[in-house]
Amino acid sequence: MQTSFAAPALRTLQHYLDRCAHLLHCIGRAPNPANLLSTQLAADSFDTGTHLAIAIQFAARAAGPPAGMGVPEIPKETNVPRLLQYQQDVAVLIGRIAPDQLRYVVSHTAGEATLSQEPDDYVIRFALPNMIFHMSMAYAALRLNGLALGKADFDGLHKY
Repeated sequence: MQTSFAAPALRTLQHYLDRCAHLLHCIGRAPNPANLLSTQLAADSFDTGTHLAIAIQFAARAAGPPAGMGVPEIPKETNVPRLLQYQQDVAVLIGRIAPDQLRYVVSHTAGEATLSQEPDDYVIRFALPNMIFHMSMAYAALRLNGLALGKADFDGLHKY
C-alpha cells in the first residue's frame, strides 16, 4: 500500500482547517454572526454554520478512519466560539497523525452508497472533496449574505 499521498494530504487538510478558522473569524467580526451562520442557499440546504461544522468534521473523517482513529462529533451548537473550538480540536487530532498511519481501508456510506476504499482513494476522492464542497457552500452563503470575502479568504493563497 502506497503512503506517498499521506503527507501532502495531511498538510492540505490542515491548510483548509485553517481556512475554516479564518472564515469563522470573519463571521465573528461581522455585526450579526448568528444571522450569517443561519444563512441557507436554498430552503432545503444546510445553513452556513452546519456547512462549516461538516467541513471541519470532514477533515477529521479524512484522517481519522484511515489511521484507525475515531472522529469527534459535530457540536450541537454552531456558534462562532464553539466552531472555533471544534476546529482547534480537529486540528490537534490531525496534527498527531503521522503519514505512515494512514494505512487502513475505510468502509463507509456516502448517501445511500456503501463504499470500501483504500486510504489514498478515500482521502483524495471522497473526504477532501467533501470538505471543500461544504466549505464552498458556506463561503457562497456568506457572500450571498453580504460578507466581504474574496478568493484569498477561501484558499489563503491568492493575493489581490
